[in-house]
Amino acid sequence: MNSYYYSLIKEILNLPSDPAHDRYIVAAELFLSGGNIALGMSVPHVFSQLTVNGQKASKSSWVPATVLGITDSCFGVLDDKKPTDFTSHNEKLNKALKVLADDETRVENTLTLLRAYTWCQAAPVADSKTYNGNLYEYIKLRAALAACYSQNESSFLFACLDLSGVQKFLYDISSQKAAASLKGRSFYLQLLLDAVVEKLLSDLKLPSCHIVYSSGGKCYLVLPDTDPAKKIFGDLRTKVQQNLFEEHGLSLYLCMDFQAVDKNKAKDISGLWTALSEKVSQQKSHKLQDYAAEAGFDALFSPKNGGADGNVCSVTGRVGPTYLLKKQNDQDQEVWVSKAVKEQVKLGELLSRSEVITVGKQLPAGARFIEPLSLGIFYQIVSDVETITKGHKLVYLNNVEKALEGITKNQEQAISFRFYGGNTQAANLKGNPKNFEELSEAGKGAQKLGVLRMDVDSLGDVFIRGLGQNNTLSAYATLSASLDWYFSGYLNHIRNGGSLEFAGYKDKVNILYSGGDDLFVVGHWDAAIRFAHDVRQQFSHYTQNEHLTISGGVAIVGGKFPIAKAAELAGEAEEAGKGYWRGDAKDYKTLNKNGTKQVNNKTKDALGLFGEAVGWEAFDAIDNLHSDLIRWVGKAGDEKADLSTSILFRTMTYYLEAKDNLHLQQGQKPNYRYVWNSMYQLTRYEDSLKTKDQSALNYIESLKTTILTKPIADLKALAVASRWAELKTKS
Repeated sequence: MNSYYYSLIKEILNLPSDPAHDRYIVAAELFLSGGNIALGMSVPHVFSQLTVNGQKASKSSWVPATVLGITDSCFGVLDDKKPTDFTSHNEKLNKALKVLADDETRVENTLTLLRAYTWCQAAPVADSKTYNGNLYEYIKLRAALAACYSQNESSFLFACLDLSGVQKFLYDISSQKAAASLKGRSFYLQLLLDAVVEKLLSDLKLPSCHIVYSSGGKCYLVLPDTDPAKKIFGDLRTKVQQNLFEEHGLSLYLCMDFQAVDKNKAKDISGLWTALSEKVSQQKSHKLQDYAAEAGFDALFSPKNGGADGNVCSVTGRVGPTYLLKKQNDQDQEVWVSKAVKEQVKLGELLSRSEVITVGKQLPAGARFIEPLSLGIFYQIVSDVETITKGHKLVYLNNVEKALEGITKNQEQAISFRFYGGNTQAANLKGNPKNFEELSEAGKGAQKLGVLRMDVDSLGDVFIRGLGQNNTLSAYATLSASLDWYFSGYLNHIRNGGSLEFAGYKDKVNILYSGGDDLFVVGHWDAAIRFAHDVRQQFSHYTQNEHLTISGGVAIVGGKFPIAKAAELAGEAEEAGKGYWRGDAKDYKTLNKNGTKQVNNKTKDALGLFGEAVGWEAFDAIDNLHSDLIRWVGKAGDEKADLSTSILFRTMTYYLEAKDNLHLQQGQKPNYRYVWNSMYQLTRYEDSLKTKDQSALNYIESLKTTILTKPIADLKALAVASRWAELKTKS
C-alpha cells in the first residue's frame, strides 16, 4: 500500500508505525480533533447530535453494529439497544483486510471494507468535542489529510464542485419519450460529475479517500496545496467548461473552486464549508470565464450543431444531428433525438437490467461504453462481471453484500459500491420501462400521473448551526453520508417493496432522481401520494429527531401532460408544503416588529396536495376519512350508496368559500353566507338520506359542526379527503 495511506489500517491490524510519515498523521488528527484509531466504540446517530431550530432530539439514538446495507437494520436504535460488543463484527473486517492483494487495488478495496464495517463505530474525539462522526469518515479523511500534509505541511486545499442546472436539465424535455430518457438522463448527470472527480483524482494520482462527500450534484474534496495541483485543477475546470458548453450549451454548468486551509487556523468547519460554497456559487454569475479567456468569444457565439438548418431533437428541442429511437411497438411514432439523448435512453434501459457498472481510463474493447464530457474516463454497465475491461474498477449499485463477496474472491480488481436511487423501474408486459401514460393507468380511480418532489426542511441552517461545537470535518462528512444513504439508498427499499408495508409501489412508482437530500418521483397519482407519506414516515423513524423534517409536493396531471410543466407544478406544491403554517387565521397574520411573518416550529413538515398544504400530522386522519368516504359513496351513480357523490363536491365548495375570508383586502368584510347556506343544504340532504349506516350520518353532522365551530384547517382536511375520494371513485 502507498505509504501515505498507511494510516488507513495500521492500528486496525496492529502494524508497526512508519516514523517517516507519523508526523503527517498527527497533524491530520489535530485538524480533525481526533486521535488514534480504536475499534469497537458505539457511535451516536448523527441526527441525535443535531440542534434544529434551536431544539435537540428528545431521545438519543445509536447506530447498530451491522454491515452497511439499505434496509431497516441500519436505522438508529434507542439507548436500551445500544450496541456494546463489536468483537465478531471486527473479526470479519480484520480477516478481510489481511488477505487483500498488496498492489494498486489495495487502497480502494480497503476503503470499501472500512466503509461497510466501520460506519457503525465511533471516531476518536479530542479538544473537548463530544462527537466526531463515524470511524470510516474519520479514517479516510485522516489518510487524505496526511497525504496532503506530506506535500505541504502548512495547509491543504478544500475544493468544491457544484453542478448547476440539474433540475432544468432533467425536466425541460418536450416529448412522450421523456419517460424513456429521464432515468438515463438522471444517471448521466451522476456519471458526469463522477467523471470529473475521477479525472481530477487520476491526474493528481490520489485515491478516493480524498472525496469528503459526493452526491446530489455536489462534491467536496481535500487536495494537496501545491502549484502543480492548482494547475491541474484549473486546467480541468477550463476543459470541463468547454466540453460542457459544446455538448449542452448553458443548460448545465459545473462550478469548480477551492480555498487553501491553514491547518493551524481553520477550526470553524461550518464557516469554512459556507465560505467555500459561496465562493463557488459566485461563478454562476460569470459562467465560462476561463473558457472564454482561453478560446475567445467567437468560440462562444459562433453557430453550433448545424445552426438553424439542423434537425431538432424531439426530447430536448436542441438543434443538431438526430438519430432514430427504437420503437417499442408498431403503433409508436418515429422519434428523432440527439446522440446524447439516445445514449441516455440506452443507459436507462441498461440500468433496469443490471446492478454493476465499471469505471476506468482504459478504452473498453468492442463494448458499449459511456465517456462523459470526453475526459478519458469510461463507464460500462455490465451484467457479467467476468467480462469487464482490465484495469476498470467494479462498482455495485445498492448491493454491499456482493461488493464484499467480490473483494474476497477477486484479488486483482478494485471493487466498491454506491447507493443509487431508482436503478429498477416499473415495467410493462413486454418488459420495457413503463411510460408516463402506462404509469397513470397502473392503479384504481382516475387515470392520472402523480409527480412528487420532496426535500429536507431548512437543511442549509442545519449544516451551518446543527452540529454546534462538534462541527468537525468528519462529523460533517458523516451527516452528508447519512442523508445520502437514505435518499440514494433506502428509498429503493421502500419503492421495491422491501417490507410488506411497502408492497404495491413496484409496478406503480418510478424514482427518477434521488440523492443528497431530495427526490423526484413519478407514478400513479394515488401511489405517489402514499409513497410521499412513507418516505416522510420512514425518515422520522430513521433520524429519531422530531425537529428534522421533510416536506414535499404532489402534482396530479394527465399521462400525456408535459413532464417539464408537471415538474414545475410539483415544485410549486412542494413550496406550498414548505410554507405551511400551523394555527388559525389570527396566528397566520401575526407579524414581528419589523413587519415580517413570524417563523417558528409551526412551519414546514407538510405536503402540498390538491392545491393545499397539509401537515403530516393530519395525513393519517385524512387518509382514513377518504377511505370512509369511498365506502359511503361507492362508485359514481351508485343508487345504493350511503351518500351521493354530491357530498364530496359540497364539502370542497364550502371550504373554498370559507377560504375566501382569509384573503380579504383592506376594508372588505368577511362573507359568512356560506355558513347559513351550508346548514340549510346539509340538513335537507341529511333528511333525504335512506342509509342506515350511522357512521355516514355522523359524518354529515361532523361536517356541519366543523363549518360552524371548528378552525378552517379542520374544514380543509375534510375538503382534501373529499377531493382524494372523488378522484379515487372515478372510473
